[in-house]
Amino acid sequence: MVVCVRERRREMGIGKGVGGSRGEIVVEFLIECVVVRVMGGLVGMGVGLGGV
Repeated sequence: MVVCVRERRREMGIGKGVGGSRGEIVVEFLIECVVVRVMGGLVGMGVGLGGV
């Protein structure tokens, strides 16, 4: 997650620059992290079940 924050630092700055609050930026970042992890988990389960 730390690597993801470092990669997204510029986008977070742009979000603050256009008027986004810190809370809105954090919520957006956390939702994106959850979605990516769930999708990765589903793909992993699909590969695992397909390989059995």
